[in-house]
Amino acid sequence: FTIGNSFPDDRGEIPFQEAVAISCNTAFVTLAPRLGADGFTAAGAALGLGGDWELGTEAFTGSVPSGGSELDRAQMSYGQGETQVSPVAMAAATAAIARGAWLPPRLVVDPEAAPPEPVPLDESAAADVRTALRSVVTGGTASALADVPGGEVSGKTGSAEAGDLTHAWFVGWQGDLAFAIFVHDGDSGSGAAVPVAEEFLRALSRG
Repeated sequence: FTIGNSFPDDRGEIPFQEAVAISCNTAFVTLAPRLGADGFTAAGAALGLGGDWELGTEAFTGSVPSGGSELDRAQMSYGQGETQVSPVAMAAATAAIARGAWLPPRLVVDPEAAPPEPVPLDESAAADVRTALRSVVTGGTASALADVPGGEVSGKTGSAEAGDLTHAWFVGWQGDLAFAIFVHDGDSGSGAAVPVAEEFLRALSRG
């Protein structure tokens, strides 16, 4: 089984920020063994993936299984394998990175119930991820969003293979707004999801 990248050239050893910016699958694969059998599950749980939310409506919060073979974990490192998510799960996870703390989203709020307390993330790790996700827009696969009005945008493109289909993703935030774009059978995040994100953010700026 061969794992490759969407770009043809060999970039050699590159820093984490650049790997995120250009979606370098092979760089993520080299980090997978350091997380161990339960590392992906723990990281996902810190961002609410697979959690029991009280959103106010039925929602799939994701599934990040533990264990598996070395190949399974290698594929999970770049969003493939057995990992399953939904747009609402990814929007909430993205909001946690932007905020620096996990806070379960709610569509329906009980005014008599105490609001949930934010669960802080490791600030050093969250800061590194925020820097990397900003670089995706300033010089990476989502550079088309660099000049949208309304403030700086940070985020991540993604392409997820599901059978014969390849779905396109862009998750990100601008100010206090976190969002997730999912394009069914969109082929690539930069080619299909980023243009939708650009249209969405420009429309927001127009009111």
